[in-house]
Amino acid sequence: MAKTISVSIKDKIAEYQQKNPNVKLENMKEVDFTLRAGSPAIDKLDASIAVFKNCQKLSLSTNLIEKITAMNGTRGIDNLKKLKVLYVAYNNIKKWDEFERFCNLPLLEDFIFIGNPLYDTIDPAKYTKEITKRIPTLKVLEGVPVLGDDESDDD
Repeated sequence: MAKTISVSIKDKIAEYQQKNPNVKLENMKEVDFTLRAGSPAIDKLDASIAVFKNCQKLSLSTNLIEKITAMNGTRGIDNLKKLKVLYVAYNNIKKWDEFERFCNLPLLEDFIFIGNPLYDTIDPAKYTKEITKRIPTLKVLEGVPVLGDDESDDD
């Protein structure tokens, strides 16, 4: 069986910057590091992700992300205060401690998390309520509009 090659987000950013030297990372509004054939998977998010401080859409699906960390007191993904869309489907996030890092994104309104081990531990009947309790700014979860407690489909 072939071993999957993985890299940190720091390495992925460095590779991107090498291929796109004229791009100012801090000005990027959309970042797509979804795994593609022939490219190593990202295995953890660290403080390096904070370079995308103006990012509004971050796609990290189909990687091997398990850990979401900050280093030396610096902030990581929770420093992306303008982030509105986050796709982290089909990674390896297993613990609520890691998930909680997404809860500090004040503008997050579109979130995809399906396919993570933690997702599979949540009762499907309570999933939307559980996630929106933790991320109350969500308008779309798993591609489906989130209805507020006072809204219904009977309108």
